[in-house]
Amino acid sequence: MKMFAGVLCLAMAGAATARAAEPNSAVLTPIHQFIGSFNKGDLATARATHAADASIQDEVPPHVWRGPGAFDAWAADLGKASKAAGMTDESVALGKPLRIEVDGDAAYVVAATAFNYRQHGRRMTEAARMVFSLHQEPAGWKISAWAWAGEAPHPAAAHRAGAAAPPAAPAAKP
Repeated sequence: MKMFAGVLCLAMAGAATARAAEPNSAVLTPIHQFIGSFNKGDLATARATHAADASIQDEVPPHVWRGPGAFDAWAADLGKASKAAGMTDESVALGKPLRIEVDGDAAYVVAATAFNYRQHGRRMTEAARMVFSLHQEPAGWKISAWAWAGEAPHPAAAHRAGAAAPPAAPAAKP
């Protein structure tokens, strides 16, 4: 009987771990919509994935945008910085989530990403991580904050024309 109870406990613990590790598609939906819309240049749809008082942290000066209008201010600053740097064909490749935590109406997601673009005609890529905080609102999950943590950009490796470079593999944990 003790053996059965032990096996049952292990099975229940394994099932709980498996459930905790399963991606929550509802939480990921606004993230995928944001990245997909950004890649298409559809800033209205990208903005709609964010909470009204969102906070954004990015490598583009002034680096932090908060509150109502944060998304539009970030997009304008990104556009200015991209133009000044000779950047075109910008897109973000979103990798598999590395971590998803959901606690009631709050969620935390970390994903590997790659920023791909042309700079003065030369293909460039920047491996990064994006960290998202989300809040469930009556209409669904909204991005309440996100941060970009990118490595130094470098020339992209030769690959099929029109294909986005895949996100970098996650680094080993210390």
